[in-house]
Amino acid sequence: MIPMPIVKVDYLGFRESGQFSARDMAYAEQDPALKKFMAHSPTLSAFAKTIETRIKHDVDRKTLVEVLTDQYASYGVKLPENVSALSEKHTFSITTAHQASLFLGPLYYVYKILSAVALSRQLKEVYPDHDFVPVFVLGAEDHDLDEIDHVRLYGEKITWKTNQTGSTGAMSLSEIGEALEKVTSQLGPSSAAKDLKALLEKCYQPSRTLGVATAHFVAELFKDYGVVVANLNDRRFKQNFASIIQREVLEQVSQKRIAEAVSGLEEVGYSQQAHARDINFFYLQPGRRDRLVVTGDRFGVLDTDISWSADEVKAEVSKHPERFSPNVVMRPLLQETALPNLAYVGGGGELAYWLERKEQFAEFGVPYPVLVRRDSAWWIPQKQAKRIQKLGITKQDLLGDEHQLLKRYVTSHNTDNLDFSKELETLKTLFEGLATRAEAIDPTLAPRALSHGALANKQVTKLQKRLVRTLKKQQSESVDQIVALRAALLPGGGLQERKDSFMEQYVLYGNHFFDVLLESFDPLDMRLKVFEEV
Repeated sequence: MIPMPIVKVDYLGFRESGQFSARDMAYAEQDPALKKFMAHSPTLSAFAKTIETRIKHDVDRKTLVEVLTDQYASYGVKLPENVSALSEKHTFSITTAHQASLFLGPLYYVYKILSAVALSRQLKEVYPDHDFVPVFVLGAEDHDLDEIDHVRLYGEKITWKTNQTGSTGAMSLSEIGEALEKVTSQLGPSSAAKDLKALLEKCYQPSRTLGVATAHFVAELFKDYGVVVANLNDRRFKQNFASIIQREVLEQVSQKRIAEAVSGLEEVGYSQQAHARDINFFYLQPGRRDRLVVTGDRFGVLDTDISWSADEVKAEVSKHPERFSPNVVMRPLLQETALPNLAYVGGGGELAYWLERKEQFAEFGVPYPVLVRRDSAWWIPQKQAKRIQKLGITKQDLLGDEHQLLKRYVTSHNTDNLDFSKELETLKTLFEGLATRAEAIDPTLAPRALSHGALANKQVTKLQKRLVRTLKKQQSESVDQIVALRAALLPGGGLQERKDSFMEQYVLYGNHFFDVLLESFDPLDMRLKVFEEV
């Protein structure tokens, strides 16, 4: 039987932790300056209004269930029971999304999904007359291969080597063998590792595409949590989106509205997050995803000979809506027209570009969701937790600047007092007094006296630094342990969620890892959750 990890959980404010951007902290603290860019505050009570709005602006639920049924059949995965509930008008989605990152990429991929699960459960308790389905939207149309072609496992970056182009979700896994073997060979002999290896090999078959493999992997991993996986790159979803596609291409609606929002955000100190173009769609062809552009009265596909008149655009969208691929500016609109969605759960960077979208949504008549910041977590294994305790430092010490931590550590563990502030103040007083006396004798000598004082100050400061370096060498073993701790717990100087794979903990605990996270996850409580094994 796989053991259930025993952990204690602490909470740190985003600002207190020192690990988040200024905009992220502002959103967590609900800076009043951001309020006008939000339709609703991220609180449980706010969902009453959101539910009311969604009921008035429903989606094509029949098509939604039909597409999901077909997609799950293509993965060879049993359809989740709650898919049928999506056909009912009292059922709503709580959505998160991400690209088809190799083997689910860094930990935040999993944290986003579990945050959507946690919020769905909370909402059911508060609004028992409604049902809430956590939906993971797979961003399979993106073509930024270098963003998703790797995973970091036990400190090693494992890359899927391929020269394919176009939408990453449509790329063949015919070359996946080397990357898959490297991952599975590192997972170890535990029962959870064996199950995970089998699942990886089942999902990432060479005959499949990356999109299908990723959807299958997510569906299997989270089948016990009610998670529904949706790939919006389906002709039927885009048929229902056709009027918005046409209007965006022909009228270039989004750029103006987003530019206005960006200007407003810049006025309150926040820079632009996503660049809106004249036309915010790509055109899909086998192995290609090219940007749409407007030139005079013609609409064309960049770097090709394809172009249309306005009437021809309407005909092309009507006949082949699946060929029109939204960029980051239009993707949220496709999502909110396909799903009966109440909230989008995302990271700080995602919410930053969503905050530029409110007026764009209003322009197209699409309900704007509650923006919910996903949970952030920091997992400290038992071995490292004991080391922290033995060294006599705190978790918050580790989160801060490494140089300052080491300086504090070596000085605090030295019997001599290395705080030279009193001496430096004495020097300042001494040379200021000398300068005053020199000025009374010869005014030209006063600056020289002060310059000697500055030199003395510099020499004392230099001596202090040399003493600190000497102490570091004397305490090199402890210093090395602190450096190693930070490297393990804060890869690249940041939280594990931005670098490491979920598989490192999953092979130890299986789904118990998810269960422990869910016990404390609450995306409406925007603090860093610190899990420490005991």
